[in-house]
Amino acid sequence: MAPTNNNIYKFIASLISCLISALGNIATVTTLVLPHLLSLNRNQVQLISYMNMDLQKISKRHQKNIKRLVKKRRNWKNPGRSDIWWRNLESGYLLPEEWILNLRMDYNVFIKLVDSIRHHISPSPRFVRRDTISPEKRVAMVLYYLKDKGSFRMVANTFGVSKATLSVSLRLVCCAINLELGPKLIKFPNTNEEINFMTYKFESKFGIPLVLGCIDGTHIPIQQPQENCHDYFCYKMKYSLNCQAVCDKKGRFTDVEIRWPGSVHDARVYANSNLNKMFVNKHFPLKYQELVPGYSPVLPFL
Repeated sequence: MAPTNNNIYKFIASLISCLISALGNIATVTTLVLPHLLSLNRNQVQLISYMNMDLQKISKRHQKNIKRLVKKRRNWKNPGRSDIWWRNLESGYLLPEEWILNLRMDYNVFIKLVDSIRHHISPSPRFVRRDTISPEKRVAMVLYYLKDKGSFRMVANTFGVSKATLSVSLRLVCCAINLELGPKLIKFPNTNEEINFMTYKFESKFGIPLVLGCIDGTHIPIQQPQENCHDYFCYKMKYSLNCQAVCDKKGRFTDVEIRWPGSVHDARVYANSNLNKMFVNKHFPLKYQELVPGYSPVLPFL
């Protein structure tokens, strides 16, 4: 298939750009060089000149947009910010109780948590600076923020960082914990031994037989979405995600389902959850019980 004239002109226009970079003058290239190289008439040369001028305008506009987006960093660390409190805590100058009061865990548990996700949050060795944030500081910032959901500015000032750095660290650490520790720690019992142990613990503590966990829903507030925002507006008069969670006798999560907008009813969330599907498909070794002697046993779930 023969190329169209438009494609040929585009190719010639790109050739003009290369020649301009070498000769430095568009008029010289289009009026003196190209006619001798390609045997073009006057109208074709004028058309190519207009096309090349349009390409140059687009290129200049693109360069301006890049300069507008990529601004030169004024400084890597704002003057006056200090992380003395964190350095005193990490070095042991503060009392050991400060770890539990501020981060909800002692030093040994904190180090174990950092080591388990270190390979996810460590800075790249190719771009290490002297003031690069260490994995320990990243995790500490996130735990300090999550312990009572303080303000970004308060946590950033405490650790001597900017709000943007705290925001990036929050997302990075939470994703690392979800990816690395989520499947290991949030696990619903699925064997006979685990089910018997769980039901025994519930019955010994609360006196209720055949209980695997406590289930309930909660609404996690979010900002108003750009699309289909009415689906996320819940009965609490705010935008949220409907979260379904199951916990054991100690309040530890064993199953979490969080993928539904706030307007969805709790019954629909459970009916479409993976937990309900596993019960219906009998993935768990279920125990049936006769509520009334002599009558058929009932299902162990609703």
